[in-house]
Amino acid sequence: MKNSVLKYVNTRSILEPNTIIGGVGAIITTPQLLANRLSISSSSIYNFSVIGNDVYCHIKENYDIILGGFNTNEGYNPTSYIDTDKKCQNIGTQAFSNTGLLTNIDMKGVKTIGIQAFWNSRITDAIFPECTDLLGADKHFGNNSSLINIDLRVCTSFGSSVGYNGVFQSCSGVVSAIFHNTMETINAGEPEGDIKYLIDTYAVLPTYL
Repeated sequence: MKNSVLKYVNTRSILEPNTIIGGVGAIITTPQLLANRLSISSSSIYNFSVIGNDVYCHIKENYDIILGGFNTNEGYNPTSYIDTDKKCQNIGTQAFSNTGLLTNIDMKGVKTIGIQAFWNSRITDAIFPECTDLLGADKHFGNNSSLINIDLRVCTSFGSSVGYNGVFQSCSGVVSAIFHNTMETINAGEPEGDIKYLIDTYAVLPTYL
């Protein structure tokens, strides 16, 4: 093989990478190890390669990131997660919790996000324009002063109640936030409790669509 980096290429097809996971190349060294995190078969992962400490591949089917998928308790601390073809559908509980190196994500196809999925990460943008549900009731994006932009424009459920669920707890850096228009008055005529927290605590002015 001319390019020795592409050690695990699936020769049935040559496809450009649609998934890049930064900072995990020393741990995720084979397609199977990645598949274990994504609840799919390794046969769905094409052109797997590790360049530096980053994983590159093409994933052909939709998938879910499992409970605890890439969090530090599992030995991971990714720096980025890029899913350009919107293959990731659901993010499990604590999938990226305590990932203090995670700053950059592009996961715009996600439909649901589990409890504490990004707790204590350092993502700057929580852009999930197709997400309909923040599952459970606890700190999905909390404890992250680096979070600047939020887009949950179709999400109509922030946890188990319309009151405060800690979704954006200590997210003091938020500048821009887009929410579904029903969330403006869903809490007895007031904004959903976590949105109200952003308004009252950090003077965020949400946009409702």
